[in-house]
Amino acid sequence: MPWPQLNYHRWHHATVRDLAWVIASPTLLSSTACENNYPVTDRWCREQYFKSITWLDALDRDTKTLDMWLLQRPAAPLGRYFESLVGFWIQHMTHSSHMQSNLVVYTPPDTLGEFDFLFFDPAQQQNMHWEVAVKFYLFHHENNGTWLGPNPKDDLASKTKKLFTQQILLSRNPHAQTLLHEHQFTGEIRPQILMKGYLFYPLDVNTVESSDHALLSPDHLQGWWCHASAAPHALTLCDKHKKWQVLDRLQWLAPVVDRNGSELLGLEDILNSITKHFEQNTQPLLISEVRPDAHYWREYSRGFIVHDQWPTINS
Repeated sequence: MPWPQLNYHRWHHATVRDLAWVIASPTLLSSTACENNYPVTDRWCREQYFKSITWLDALDRDTKTLDMWLLQRPAAPLGRYFESLVGFWIQHMTHSSHMQSNLVVYTPPDTLGEFDFLFFDPAQQQNMHWEVAVKFYLFHHENNGTWLGPNPKDDLASKTKKLFTQQILLSRNPHAQTLLHEHQFTGEIRPQILMKGYLFYPLDVNTVESSDHALLSPDHLQGWWCHASAAPHALTLCDKHKKWQVLDRLQWLAPVVDRNGSELLGLEDILNSITKHFEQNTQPLLISEVRPDAHYWREYSRGFIVHDQWPTINS
């Protein structure tokens, strides 16, 4: 089955576009590179997206249930927003209220771990344990090639190690099993990982080699990154018909769709925004490059602009 070409302009509401992205976007982890088939597969995500189109269209016409769901849950940080959308999707997918999220396994004085999601999947007739994450990693050439988060204390190798050696095995713990029974999750629990996001490649490097490549889905979403001092040259290479948008953190999921373009920036304005940002801030800046397409502007690419001393300045 081919990867779906999502026309995000189909949906007027940003939250519905983000929900569609949560369902349909490719995962970061390869299903063939990890033991025990833990990752939710790209093929399964594609199937779920095609099953969900009518539902997404209905939500876009009336967002009340989605709005209420999100209002009852913290939107920040981005990971929590992602989890809220995943929870909304699970409830629709399973047609069940028997779902637990963020269930903490605690034996005083220690916290042993937390189940992101527990639910019964009627399609598989199986209790499921999902660990979910949305991640944005930038390739850095040092240390034989590593993938670092905008905050370089977060890296792909450490995250996957924790997922596969701790988080996804939580249901095997005797204390966790007692808690699962208390919440009516009896019998076998099938653990899976749903990790989505983007990987960003440096503009000034022609080849990327990393020991982590075997972990990655071949269809992973991609962006670019450069240091702030390189931004004027990098962005000037773009043609005059393109514009730019600085993305707030809660806009990092679905690609940009802008129907009027009133808040989009030209080249001079985006370069001024980048300069001003790094005069006061060392945090990376995510920007979207957009092009006109019929009656709207759509995202063509996205990239991180990072401080000239990144990754050392944020570690």
